[in-house]
Amino acid sequence: MTTTALAAKLDQLGVSLEQANQLAGTFLPHDTSTLVYICTQVGITGPMLGEILGFMPGDTSQAALDALRDFVLEFVAAGELQAAVDLGEFIGLSAAQIGAAFGASAADVVAVLEASHIDWTELAGSVPEVASVSSTTIAEGETSVQTVTLGGTTIGTTSYAAMVTGELSDVSGYGLSNGVQFALDQSGPVFIVPAGVASFTITLNTAENTVDETGDSDVRTISINVGGEVGVATINDDDITHTPPTGQALMPSDIADWAAYLQLNANTGFLSTAALRADVIAHSNSTDYWTLFDASGYIGAGDGTFTDAEAGWSIGNQPATAETIESVFYGTVIAALRNVDFSEEYDIATFAYLNQAALHNGDEEKFAQLIDMLTDAFGDTAGDQRAFDDDTIREEIVDAMVTLVGYAQYSPSLFHTLLSWTEA
Repeated sequence: MTTTALAAKLDQLGVSLEQANQLAGTFLPHDTSTLVYICTQVGITGPMLGEILGFMPGDTSQAALDALRDFVLEFVAAGELQAAVDLGEFIGLSAAQIGAAFGASAADVVAVLEASHIDWTELAGSVPEVASVSSTTIAEGETSVQTVTLGGTTIGTTSYAAMVTGELSDVSGYGLSNGVQFALDQSGPVFIVPAGVASFTITLNTAENTVDETGDSDVRTISINVGGEVGVATINDDDITHTPPTGQALMPSDIADWAAYLQLNANTGFLSTAALRADVIAHSNSTDYWTLFDASGYIGAGDGTFTDAEAGWSIGNQPATAETIESVFYGTVIAALRNVDFSEEYDIATFAYLNQAALHNGDEEKFAQLIDMLTDAFGDTAGDQRAFDDDTIREEIVDAMVTLVGYAQYSPSLFHTLLSWTEA
């Protein structure tokens, strides 16, 4: 039985299905390109030719798959592998169909192709690409299950480049489904996928603890890249609690010289307070974001107003609210980074790198030197030698803020974290 479209075309040409099949057979397997050319000239589409050759659209019966396998192997035996690939593309045979056709006797097919020194993945014309890698969000101690979906079914053992990055210390074990293995080859880490696989899962077991780690982020991520597609496992540490500052100065005494640079954020566009807030919350969460800017514990917040003397700034009385702290923080960071030029950025980064152990261990002399360098950098104008353009400033702020939102404590105040752009 033929489809309506093919029946109409054969009737127009004045030939029967049997005659068309015999005619097509005279060109195969050695003159496939001529057959395809003739079909296009007389209006026979690829699926129609497939039907003429006995491959009905959507027919996945065992008889149809066996016929397809035998058909392709005839091309292989005749040394016309590329012709089989070209014809398969024309008539619309997918890698999944070819793979299913070989599924019943995969070992025999592999043996034939290996004896002919042919890479059997070429039968599909190309290896199915990775279509997607799913993402998950779990609590610490739970199991993440991410699904890797391929664009078709593998017809042989196929390798996909792999890269796993992030907080791997949280992972206590992993598992792969459908016979997939993780290995290293000459190109680097890979997932090795056997024949007949259209998707597989990656399971990550995470370790539970009951420690509220000071300075630890309550949102940690592990990125899994498979064949260029990325999925993210987000791990929420439910042990962490946020404690707002109590009785602290908005500007710590050791960076009091920076008070002159404090300013509300008057920027518009992607550096506006609203835009930065939206970007940060999109990568963290709203509750912890506003906890970070909690104004209630700072000196002077009790009466609802920050005065210049209480806050250490010179921008006049401001409401003692999270919105004020938020605006001043963004405005100050943006202005500070805009004033840093290339040579200052290099000098600061080099100093912080060479003295990172001393700074980490609280060396007061080195810390004072760093503060002086930062004060000088923030206090002048970079002009056309700016180390950070506005796009870079936005990226720096959003990345750093996502981390700050996850801090368990403030040490010693929010504005002290201005150092996070230089000590990292």
